[in-house]
Amino acid sequence: MKFNHFFVAILSIGLLFASCKKNTPAPTTPTATVDANESKNNAISANSWTVTSYTENGQERMQSALNSFTMTYKKEDKNNGTATWALIDLQGGSQNVSDKYEIRNNGTEIDLGGDILGFTVSGSSLTIEGNYNGTAVRIVAKK
Repeated sequence: MKFNHFFVAILSIGLLFASCKKNTPAPTTPTATVDANESKNNAISANSWTVTSYTENGQERMQSALNSFTMTYKKEDKNNGTATWALIDLQGGSQNVSDKYEIRNNGTEIDLGGDILGFTVSGSSLTIEGNYNGTAVRIVAKK
C-alpha cells in the first residue's frame, strides 16, 4: 500500500511538471533596414540645396559667372529621382537644368543623366565631384 502512495506521488509530480508551460519570448517585429543607396537618396531629397562653391576645371564659378545656384532632388523610388538645378548668372539670366538621377555603389556615386559622379552627404552638407557633361566639376552645397 505504501508503494501505491509513493507511485501516485511520483506520478503526480511528473504530471505537475508536464503541465507547466514553457515561457516563450514574444515574437519580435523585424526592423526594416534601409540600404545605403536609399538612405542617401532620402538625405538629398529632403531639402533644397544652396550651392556655396561650384568649380569647373578648377575655376570657381560662383560670383564670377553665377550669382546663385540651387539644387532640388525629387525622389521617385528607392534609388532614383529627378534632379533640378536652378542657375542665375550675374546678369540675371536664369537656366533650369533637369535630369534623371540614380544613387549607386552603396551611396557613394550619383548617376546624373549618364555621368557618374562621386558624392557625399552629411547633415547639412553635400559635395558632388567628377566629370559632368565633359567638364570636371566640384559642387559644394548646404541645406
